[in-house]
Amino acid sequence: KKNEKTPRSPPPKFPRLFEPCPMLHRWGSKHVGALMARQLSVVVPSAYFGPRIVTALRESAVTEAIGDLTGKVPDAAFFHAFGTDKSQLAQLLANKAINIPRLMELVPPGTIDPTPHVYDTVMLTMVGINVAAVLCNLATKPMPPETHSRSTASDNHSKQVN
Repeated sequence: KKNEKTPRSPPPKFPRLFEPCPMLHRWGSKHVGALMARQLSVVVPSAYFGPRIVTALRESAVTEAIGDLTGKVPDAAFFHAFGTDKSQLAQLLANKAINIPRLMELVPPGTIDPTPHVYDTVMLTMVGINVAAVLCNLATKPMPPETHSRSTASDNHSKQVN
C-alpha cells in the first residue's frame, strides 16, 4: 500500500480575468515578446503618472477643504493663530503653515471635519480608470490556436545553430 500513488488533483481553473499567464493563454506564445513590450509601454508610464495624479487630486481636495474651513474661522482667531489675515491664505498654504487639523481647532463647534473626505475625488477617479481597464480587458478576444507556437526550446536552439 505504500507504493500506491494518490491521484493528483487537476490544476485549479482560474476565472478568465485571473489566469496565471493571461497573455500566453489569450494571444498565444508566438508573439509574446512583442506583447510584453506593449504591456511595459503602458505599465511604466502608469507607475510614473499614477502617484502624481493621486497626489495632485489629494492636494486639490486639501486646498479646497482649507479654503472652506478658513471661511468659517473668525477673522480675529485666524489672525491670532497665524499672524496674518485670510488674504494671505495662498502664502500660508505654500509655506505649509496651515493645515486642516489646525483650522479645526479654530472653527465653531459642530463644524464637520473634512479630513475623511480628502480622498473621495482620488478614489472616484481611480475607480473610473479601473472600470475602463476592465472593460478594455473584457473587449479583447482570444486568438485562434494557429497563432500559438508549438515549438520547444530544443527546436528553437536547433534553428539558431543551423
